[in-house]
Amino acid sequence: MRQMPRHVIQNYLKSAMEVDAFTASLDALSSETNPLRYAFFSLGIRELVNHVIDRLAPTSSVVLCGWWDDNNGKRTTPKRTEKMQYAIRGGLSDEFVTDELKLDLSFITDRTQQAVDELSNYVHYNESTFNVSHLTGSKLVEDTLSAVQRFFEDIEELKDMVSEALEVSLHEAISSATIEDVLVEVDILSTHYLVEGSDILDITVGSIDHQLIDVQVSGYVYIEHQYGSDGDFRRGDGVRIESSYPYVVNLQLDVNEPLEITIETDDIIINTDSFYGDEEDEDLEDCSVDEMEESIKKDDKGDFDPTQYF
Repeated sequence: MRQMPRHVIQNYLKSAMEVDAFTASLDALSSETNPLRYAFFSLGIRELVNHVIDRLAPTSSVVLCGWWDDNNGKRTTPKRTEKMQYAIRGGLSDEFVTDELKLDLSFITDRTQQAVDELSNYVHYNESTFNVSHLTGSKLVEDTLSAVQRFFEDIEELKDMVSEALEVSLHEAISSATIEDVLVEVDILSTHYLVEGSDILDITVGSIDHQLIDVQVSGYVYIEHQYGSDGDFRRGDGVRIESSYPYVVNLQLDVNEPLEITIETDDIIINTDSFYGDEEDEDLEDCSVDEMEESIKKDDKGDFDPTQYF
């Protein structure tokens, strides 16, 4: 069943203040004797949208991105379209988005401009919102909420497009970043060990800002354990056992060189419970990265119906 615009919008609100501001904007509509109720609604929605955009794209971060043009120092404040660009791709350069991620930057730019233009048509009102009829006001509210919904959905859709393309590019780079340092969790299990390889099950881009990209990687590392020395093994007194263990790697990558990846020992969390027989067999692919990380080592906003209009 398709959600109503107000419910979709609520999903994008992250703080009690944002939820309260949205509720108050809708509550203004219930004052049927107030000729300014639609103006108050529009003002409240406009300020709410501005607040959410500022949360997604703080001015102090946008102006530090290499792609942002300050017009030789003449500009200090990003446009709303530029804030949307930041919310979608952070500090990733134009060249990286186009050449490496193979995404059409002009398409992203056009979509952001269209979303801003449509939103502006509905959240900037003047005398047209004063003492209008119920029918006109109801249409205004419906169009406004639909425009806000599409605005947030466009940001989310384009952000997902960038993240998914980045995850594909990171897969090869992370696969090539060999694990050569001592793995403490594995090192204590046997006399010697050899990393025979690793598989990546999932790569998730958590966030992209003006400086760093947070990435979570989960997979398996394949180990050959050796008990006894090499000489013991040649004489038949040693033992070699092959095992595999799930791992999680949390990485912070430079937004300017996102494919320059070095995996340090401290970045790797390996679950060796199966070695001790403490973990039941489990299909790791059915677990999220967060669930796996928890095993290794929203605020419920609720539903509300503040107005009878929508």
